[in-house]
Amino acid sequence: MGGTAVLPPWDLAKLLGRYVAVVAAVVAALLVLDAVPWLLTGAGRGVVKHRSIEAAERALGATLLVPAFFPQSYRWPPAAIFTSLRPAPAAALVLAPEGGTAGPLLFVQTLEGSAAVPEGLLPKGKEIHSVDFDLDGTPARMSDVVLPPDGTYHDVSFAAKGRHVVFRFQGDPVLILKMAASLARRGSG
Repeated sequence: MGGTAVLPPWDLAKLLGRYVAVVAAVVAALLVLDAVPWLLTGAGRGVVKHRSIEAAERALGATLLVPAFFPQSYRWPPAAIFTSLRPAPAAALVLAPEGGTAGPLLFVQTLEGSAAVPEGLLPKGKEIHSVDFDLDGTPARMSDVVLPPDGTYHDVSFAAKGRHVVFRFQGDPVLILKMAASLARRGSG
């Protein structure tokens, strides 16, 4: 009467194994639940998809820069709008091509000019060539960036109104440079 029961070592091992399995299952379930929002939206971790530019501006607490010139080869409004708060507040607008003549255009801006663009908004690629140039009085850089499996893209990057801005696209840069110049002119004042 009144003694304590001692578990044989194999029962203790089974009990400990079940405990570890339950904890592992809970951790896995929490990781899946954490991943669901960014799996459903297609956005990277820490990136939020918005329905409108106004919603993105509310999330960032700032007005986004928008080019004054839009070529007819891209649709407005943007096909997708994303924001990220880390490592610096930033937004990305994805413009769909009109008529399938060009690929989509990604237009990204940070709210802090010296901050790097979050990788969730602008995936890093391998830069194979770059050239510095003058974009209507604003120092700019055009880089060729390889992003497997999609190929080579052009990045046009510059500062406008205290922000770091990047246009990423494929194809002929003439119209994109006009868009960038219209933003640079608006941004310089």
